[in-house]
Amino acid sequence: MSGLEFKPSNTPQTTQIDYQQLRSGSDVRAVAMENPGGKPVLLTNEVAKTVACAFAIWLAKQENCQLSDLTISVGRDSRLSGEALQGAIAVGLSERSCRVYSCDIASTPAMFMTTRTEPINASGAIMVTASHHPAHMNGMKFIKRGGGLSSDELKEVLTTAQTLKSGSAAPQGEIQQIDFMKIYAEQLRNMIMDGVKDSADRRFPLAGLKIAVDASHGVSGFFSTDVLAPLGADVSGSQYLEPDGNFPAHKPNPEDPEAMASICRRVTEVGADLGVIFDTDGDRVALVDRHGQSLGGNRLVALAAAVVLKDHPGSWIVVDSIVSPHVIEFIENLGGQVCVHKRGYNNVIKRGKELDHEMQPNGCYLAIECSGHAALKDNYWLDDGAYLAVRLIVEAANMSARGENLGDLTAELVEPKEEVAVRIPISGESARLCAEAVIERLREFVTAQPGWSVVPRGDEGVRIAVPHGCVVLRPSVHDPELALNIETDEPGGIKPVIETLAGFFTQFERLNLDKLSKLR
Repeated sequence: MSGLEFKPSNTPQTTQIDYQQLRSGSDVRAVAMENPGGKPVLLTNEVAKTVACAFAIWLAKQENCQLSDLTISVGRDSRLSGEALQGAIAVGLSERSCRVYSCDIASTPAMFMTTRTEPINASGAIMVTASHHPAHMNGMKFIKRGGGLSSDELKEVLTTAQTLKSGSAAPQGEIQQIDFMKIYAEQLRNMIMDGVKDSADRRFPLAGLKIAVDASHGVSGFFSTDVLAPLGADVSGSQYLEPDGNFPAHKPNPEDPEAMASICRRVTEVGADLGVIFDTDGDRVALVDRHGQSLGGNRLVALAAAVVLKDHPGSWIVVDSIVSPHVIEFIENLGGQVCVHKRGYNNVIKRGKELDHEMQPNGCYLAIECSGHAALKDNYWLDDGAYLAVRLIVEAANMSARGENLGDLTAELVEPKEEVAVRIPISGESARLCAEAVIERLREFVTAQPGWSVVPRGDEGVRIAVPHGCVVLRPSVHDPELALNIETDEPGGIKPVIETLAGFFTQFERLNLDKLSKLR
């Protein structure tokens, strides 16, 4: 073992816990610090250590090897609880005889790349992150060589964790500190140098481009300083690059309106050609064009699809359940084929892999959510915000050399006149079952509404065509809530839809309609 020192936990140790309650989709996510709401701390150092050991046992079984044959890399985002959790995880894996690469602050995609990069070739990886969630939360993402764990695979890991006894043993495996972000940044730089075709100097393919990066005080400041700047880009307008687990600037979430407004303002203030904003752990991204217009959400889906279809005409694109019908039409008009699938980044990626196998010769090359999660076939189906940003920046550089703008690719995309997204909390137990019952009842309700009809497209919730618009209602992936999205092509068209839905929802006592009522 190396001479690394890890800070002891400042959180209480939990002796009895139902490990399954830590699961949120395919990730572990829980309160990791004292917080203003007084929620109990569940993800302590000891709990994280136990879960990590269970992952190692699961991985050894998958690899048909001994624990001592495993090499596992461990990284973390900028959260205040991350350093201690990462340290506990590293020590726990070492006690199980695994070799550990400690990567300190790193992005989730970079941790995956430790399993694909010589000479590291990690057997698996653990990323300590809670993505865009509040600072007192933290979590763990688990990676094998084939990608992230599924929800069912995580259930197996947590079942094993429940059987393990806590305690310490003499470390057996080496813990080695590595700066993998330096390697990862070089990989991204090489992609840009190879992709920009009309550069006067291959060493500086981004010369003449001004790009403002907003790292949200997460891990992605490196994208500005270590990827774009060395290639000649002017990154002087970048902001919030320093890791800070308090997230003082704005929520570390490209879907958050205030976060997007911040980077949009920045682009116009500094006269940038392009803006890029990341979430905390770097697996989600959104862009801003030179006019300060957001290229996130539906626009990002359309833009990414347009770029992919230029290289792979006629291929399939997997999108998530809340995507606008205008985006579906846009992709189909470009010759692409669209599969609407249930939300959750692992869900769309899994479906993308399946379609690529099933739908030859066209195959599938992109699986993307409106949230900014995107995975491409030519990047190991890895959910990587930086890789998508690189692909789009390369396209922007090549278009700029021709006097064109990246936003031109989506000029034909029809935009709704109004759109709204609202969450409806569900009280009590078995929220998922309640959500599904509400959705089933809504399907019946729709048949009696003039001009309303269920659209048989998608594998989640219900999609409804309404006069001049669309409604999607689905269970939240992570929280005990219903997620409602409405868009219309008619000014003032949302209000009557909300009025009708609000009347329908009032029959369900477990639904908290306060947020919806504010929109009436």
